[in-house]
Amino acid sequence: MDDLLEVVESLALVDPKCIGPVQKVDDRRWIIGGEDIFPVQIELLEGDHGVLLYGTGIRATGEPVYAPIMITLFIEGLRGHSLGSYGICPGPVTITLYQKIIWDASYGLDRLVAEISCHRLLTECFLEGAAEEGHDLQLSLKDMHGDQPILPHRH
Repeated sequence: MDDLLEVVESLALVDPKCIGPVQKVDDRRWIIGGEDIFPVQIELLEGDHGVLLYGTGIRATGEPVYAPIMITLFIEGLRGHSLGSYGICPGPVTITLYQKIIWDASYGLDRLVAEISCHRLLTECFLEGAAEEGHDLQLSLKDMHGDQPILPHRH
């Protein structure tokens, strides 16, 4: 099995035309993408047993947000919603789509690159739809502060 940290750090060797430039922003977080390609972020999970892959964008415009996922959640007072290894954190200003990847023997650099490419496409499509329909998507304050998860409501 490939060492998780080695595989993530070897993303910098992948052709930037494929996944975009790779920038290590701290010991456990990288930004993959930039001005020409929507950035997704990858963070090592505690214990190095997996990674969290996510993309965050501004609802109204689809512009990327480069802050770590936890900072975005704290600023907007959000909770995430998970469907297995995938999840969404819809906020009043931003939307984050994330994927938890548990590392096992089947993962290597090629599979991680494929996961990054697919997650970027999913995030871009979702943000494009949210930006186009932004006037219809409103967060219910009741859901935001009640016992129910935060869900966008169409009015």
